[in-house]
Amino acid sequence: MKFRMQIVAGTVAAAMGAAALCGQEGLLTVSSHHSLITDMLGTIRSQERADREFFFEATRSVLEGVQTEIKSRIQVAEDTLQNEHLFTHLRIADTRNEISQLSDLNQTHQAELLSRLDLQDAKLLSLEAQVDQVMQAVIAVGDQNLRMRIEEHLSMSDDDPRHQRIASFQLPAAAGGELELVRQIVLQTYQMHVVAGLDTHPLATQEVGLGDAAFSNGQYPEAFDHFRNAYRLIVY
Repeated sequence: MKFRMQIVAGTVAAAMGAAALCGQEGLLTVSSHHSLITDMLGTIRSQERADREFFFEATRSVLEGVQTEIKSRIQVAEDTLQNEHLFTHLRIADTRNEISQLSDLNQTHQAELLSRLDLQDAKLLSLEAQVDQVMQAVIAVGDQNLRMRIEEHLSMSDDDPRHQRIASFQLPAAAGGELELVRQIVLQTYQMHVVAGLDTHPLATQEVGLGDAAFSNGQYPEAFDHFRNAYRLIVY
């Protein structure tokens, strides 16, 4: 959006230069062009805002669908694993006892059977590790979904019809909220813009500082408002 604005500004400057050479009639033409360009710029801003909102909504919907599907599959896998795990361990224990009681069993055969039982135990442990990995993936998806929801809320203006205060976003972690995460997202967004070489509004860091001060004084909703102001200054 910033690059489009620079192009529009360059066009206006060129038109003004031409008007200086053409006299009063040129100035009238440039004035009409300036009005047209202003309207175009407003349209561009509205379209980019609509595109951003559509992206947030579509991404959140996909993430929620994926998270629901993964949780469902994990629950089925956990139930199946728990039942099979208990049954298998009982069978292994019974078999070990039977083998130990067979004093006339060939020692080599006995060692082979015990080795197979150990292998079965190892497979069970491996399966449990895989379940743990999937659970970590589910947690990661949940974290990403939460981050998208916070960024969507930060990007809303006060006159946005969807704008409403969400308590968990405006309370600290000590009270079960996500206010520290909100601040972290704002700072990460600022850093990403700096690394990408994009312009950053000079008042953004000032808003973060005001948010920190409000947080220290226990003014958590005010802190969130300052963090939201900083985020909008960065991305718009």
